[in-house]
Amino acid sequence: MGSLQLTTTSVAARRHFKGMMQGVFHVPYAYCYRCPFKQTYPDCGLWCVDYIEDIMFKKVIPPDDLACMIIEPVQGAGGYIIPPDGYLQALAKLCGENNVIFVADEIQSGLCRTGKWFACEHWEVEPDIVTIGKGIAGGLPFGATVSRAELMDWEPGAHENTMGGSPVGCSAALAMLDILKTDRLTENAAEVGGYLLKRLKELAERYELIGDVRGKGMMIGVEIVKDRGTKEPAKAERDKLMTKAFERGLVLLGAGVSSLRLAPPLILTREQADVGLEILEQALKEIK
Repeated sequence: MGSLQLTTTSVAARRHFKGMMQGVFHVPYAYCYRCPFKQTYPDCGLWCVDYIEDIMFKKVIPPDDLACMIIEPVQGAGGYIIPPDGYLQALAKLCGENNVIFVADEIQSGLCRTGKWFACEHWEVEPDIVTIGKGIAGGLPFGATVSRAELMDWEPGAHENTMGGSPVGCSAALAMLDILKTDRLTENAAEVGGYLLKRLKELAERYELIGDVRGKGMMIGVEIVKDRGTKEPAKAERDKLMTKAFERGLVLLGAGVSSLRLAPPLILTREQADVGLEILEQALKEIK
């Protein structure tokens, strides 16, 4: 129930729980391709941050009543959305000025996925708390919370969990961290991910179905639309693309309303990327 309160990935997951999820306030992400405030970056002056300060903090929830602010530095299931430059810095500054703990959910974006150890590094932001999971243990169920020392100085018994401290999970995580470092997977994610992004943008020039391509490292979103002018989402076409690609051996996942998420293994080579891109283009030709 705790995690369900924080997520807005799918209304289906939240249905029938109204009244049981109290005390969590959601604000729109900095989704510049589909700005919820109908603004244009950078002329907007980061109105999405001003909204938090001028509306949320002054009319909805005073900052001294907030336990923390939680954000994905790169939005995951919501569409693989890259925030504009200055956004995370402005949020961190706002939290600091109001004594609000700034929490970065790096479960999808952390551990080299974006071409840096943590996505926050792209904007030189240092959160108070970072949550880590997924890739940290190479597939084993394991997660970690890292924070400033003063936030972790709890008295005995203040926090506990049944499955915490698994020796197998801890061993796998330590081995995974060594591999990420010694195999230079951060550098590979940046290099091959940059190549993928460039090639995908070239595909976008040839196929009208692709409305937007965005990403960092090997965390890339491709938004599928019916019309580039109206940006009408093309969920059915996106789903067909996924099916056609799967039939040829390429597994893709959806994200957001009509986006594809590309999150290949960090060991991906350029040659393997070319194979995947060829399959994706074949699928695009069929849908076109």
